Amino acid sequence: MGDKRIVLDSSVIVALHFPEPFSEWCEEIIEQYDEFYTVDIAYSEVANAAWKRIFLFKNPKDQVLTNLNKALQFINNLCIVFKSRDLIIDSISIAIDCGITIYDALFLSIAVEQDIPLATLDKTFASELRDTKYIDVLLHPYKQP
Repeated sequence: MGDKRIVLDSSVIVALHFPEPFSEWCEEIIEQYDEFYTVDIAYSEVANAAWKRIFLFKNPKDQVLTNLNKALQFINNLCIVFKSRDLIIDSISIAIDCGITIYDALFLSIAVEQDIPLATLDKTFASELRDTKYIDVLLHPYKQP
């Protein structure tokens, strides 16, 4: 089989550790790969998702913090974490060309540089890339129109 490496954006890491509609899809994706890449902003994005669950959605704090710790350990122990500062120049060009956020472009720039797929649950991001040369890089559970 081919390359067993993949970039995971924060939405996928969150869904792996917090119950979400596409958590099972994320688990199936993870099982297909051996090496995981992400960006250092994943730490703060995953923590922000935990904060939302506690503060906005009133989920049980202890359980959310337990899941957050598992997500952070996943990043620490199973992911190769790229520093966003090292990706900025390539990412800003991608962001401008595609009309996407720099945050999304950081993850995409790793996928482009490494020539590997990027898994995301960000429906807007997937939609924004639909008519670009990068659409084939993305793995997502949404049907293309």
